[in-house]
Amino acid sequence: MQSHTEHVRFYEKYREYIDSCTEVRSIEIANFTGRYSDVDDYRQEIRLYIFQKITQYQPEHAKPHTFINLLAVTAKRKMMRRLRKETNNHAR
Repeated sequence: MQSHTEHVRFYEKYREYIDSCTEVRSIEIANFTGRYSDVDDYRQEIRLYIFQKITQYQPEHAKPHTFINLLAVTAKRKMMRRLRKETNNHAR
């Protein structure tokens, strides 16, 4: 993907799917942490991660939905790792 305009256009075109993936992953994080009041924060962080990484999309390697889902899963894993680390640091 080349320009900022293309980046935004891609995001807008697939916004509904991005929102769906974001919703599912944020609830999975809340189920893991038990912090359901933070679901909005999780959603926002996943959405931001996807928006930042969209520039890496290469249509010859994956379909848009596959790529978006991969980004959402990756964001979830990174967040869970960070949250687990924070929890472990507080336990010490």
